[in-house]
Amino acid sequence: MADKGNEQFRGIFVFTEEVLDDFAKMYRMKTAVSPITRLVLCLIGAVGIAVFVVLMVMNGFSVGLLILAAFFALILLLGLLMGWRKADSSIARYRKYYLNKKAHVLLDDSGVELKINGQKSYARSKFKEVYSLLETDESFFLEVKGRAFYILPKDGMDAAADDIRDFVQKKCRKHFVFYDLGKGRVTNE
Repeated sequence: MADKGNEQFRGIFVFTEEVLDDFAKMYRMKTAVSPITRLVLCLIGAVGIAVFVVLMVMNGFSVGLLILAAFFALILLLGLLMGWRKADSSIARYRKYYLNKKAHVLLDDSGVELKINGQKSYARSKFKEVYSLLETDESFFLEVKGRAFYILPKDGMDAAADDIRDFVQKKCRKHFVFYDLGKGRVTNE
């Protein structure tokens, strides 16, 4: 158990396929755009184009009407393109550098530190640099700049998940967002 006087939590774990699959599922849910949002954008774009094209046919060509029709065409295009999954290297990058690697993590009053066996450098962030706290049944994810995450499997930590959650939330002054991967649902803790 963690020493409460020093406010430290440690973890030693291996980034297994299961741990990284958990991260990948959470990450895909986090970055997904809902089908309803895409549908609304497409409808607004299509109706806007139709209205302004009809107005141009009825009233003659106008630069203003053309600009408005182009604006709604962009909304339509945005709605269509959001449905395509663009290539995101984050998941592949974590698999490449972390898969089957042993990691050591330290959470203390000054922040979070992650050392990966076989790598010369290590990651260290102050809690004020953590801008998003995410959680699944299996892991905690502390998001920092540029799609970088500290991935902390719960079963690899030296304390109960509730103790770690409370400590990190207090230090970051944020709450965890829980991703229920089985039900495809997101809730605030």
